[in-house]
Amino acid sequence: MKPRLSPFVWMAAQAQRASAPAAPGRPPFNPRPPGQIVEGSASDIVLRFLQEHRGVSFGHAQLLKHTKVTPSALIWACSFLVREGFIASAPDAIAGRRRLRYAYTGLRRADDRAISTTSSSSKESQP
Repeated sequence: MKPRLSPFVWMAAQAQRASAPAAPGRPPFNPRPPGQIVEGSASDIVLRFLQEHRGVSFGHAQLLKHTKVTPSALIWACSFLVREGFIASAPDAIAGRRRLRYAYTGLRRADDRAISTTSSSSKESQP
């Protein structure tokens, strides 16, 4: 049987282990890497909806109604998709310039290649 340590000795040992440098190694696996659209996420749902309705722009309320995502998820998805160049935003002439309308662009800003509209498991052809 191990001798029982006093609480102060135990706390000192824990602090010493916590302050020890971590062993170098691989970073932990991230199932949701930044900058990638995960299938079934709000970004994926909004992008697929806008792909199906090319040439039509939708306001925030219309996207909420048709995609059934939460308002906060829709805001994040639209800002991400605009930043990545998947969709374009423009001020709404009727509702006011603070309101935006979103439409599918078909191009990504980063590499200007057409985005595949098939399933996400298919690979893009390399130029």
